[in-house]
Amino acid sequence: MIPVSEALEIIRSQCVPLPVEPVALDQCWHRVLREEIHATEDLPAFDRAAMDGYAIGRDDPAEEFGVVGELQAGGTWAGAIGKGQALRIFTGAALPPGGLRVVMQEDVEIQGGKIKLRRRSAELNIRFRGEDARRGTRLLSQGTRLGGGEMAVLASLGQTRPQVARALRVSHFVMGDELVPPGGTPQAGQIRNSNSSLLQGLLRDMDLAPRQGWLRDDVEAALQQLRSEAVDQADLLLISGGTSVGKMDFTRPLLERLGFQIHISKVCVRPGKPLLFGTSGNRVAFGLPGNPLSHFVCFHLFVAEAIRCLQGLPSRPGLPSAFLEGGLPGCLNERETYAPARISTGGGRQHLTPLAWRSSGDVVSLIDVNALLQIPAGTPELAAGAVVSYLPVTH
Repeated sequence: MIPVSEALEIIRSQCVPLPVEPVALDQCWHRVLREEIHATEDLPAFDRAAMDGYAIGRDDPAEEFGVVGELQAGGTWAGAIGKGQALRIFTGAALPPGGLRVVMQEDVEIQGGKIKLRRRSAELNIRFRGEDARRGTRLLSQGTRLGGGEMAVLASLGQTRPQVARALRVSHFVMGDELVPPGGTPQAGQIRNSNSSLLQGLLRDMDLAPRQGWLRDDVEAALQQLRSEAVDQADLLLISGGTSVGKMDFTRPLLERLGFQIHISKVCVRPGKPLLFGTSGNRVAFGLPGNPLSHFVCFHLFVAEAIRCLQGLPSRPGLPSAFLEGGLPGCLNERETYAPARISTGGGRQHLTPLAWRSSGDVVSLIDVNALLQIPAGTPELAAGAVVSYLPVTH
């Protein structure tokens, strides 16, 4: 068995970022940017009114001003604004030159074609050219996942086809003659397939839609099916079940027959020890232990990190910490443990509450989980209030 840290180092070293492609901006939601974006102009590109009001000379001492015109957003004003003059102006309109300020419309009294100031404020009420960013400023870095705000920045710069990581192609298969579909009726010794639903949900949380299927406990039959499903086109192949070393565990020979070199076959982690990881060229494959909780832990610890690497995202940062609620007696184990837990905030700090789990096959333990409590190997107990590390997860 290798430690979790070593397994993660191997995964990071073997996962090559996907190729880059230009994609229309309206199709870029949650895609990963693979170029740096710099401001091609000052933002804003010109001084503009920050609100509806009247533009007057910044140091004009007059109490009453004649209104010489009106300027809306998108228009321009060619004339000058002299002493005792005001220009009706609306939010976003380009301010004429000449050292002006904008008086809020609420601070003036309209008298025919003139305005009278009710009060003078120190606020200029102007959004100045370049106050958000100067031309040449780096605004977005490689490895940024594009959300609404980032897409708005790209749109404001006219970047309509940014360079992003190619969409990740994922294939997922469950293996086991004992499995029946969720809507089926298990016979004696059979169970319903929950891992396909689990993986589908976890991958969709990462904006990935996997191709999914079921494999028999027969290497030749499974190999034929995988080839018919064109899994050689998948960037990431996930096979659930059959990862141990028993007589009926076929995932390793199956991956090797498909041309994958196995780099990891066992990790010193609880739950999730019988993890397989291999590569074939730039393609990546995982054999995940079949028990649902092991599945969940291995996905968040290892598969999610591989996906980050493939998409060109930075490696996961160090684990955050929280105060343990309730304590954990008798948690001694020779393997590093990642136990289901619930993270919450109260009193200005993070609290972690362990959730009950009975075995790596305990699917019920996945209800309401949003964190995995890290328990280092050899830890005999954890007292209530102890500072512990945890891995945030989706569920």
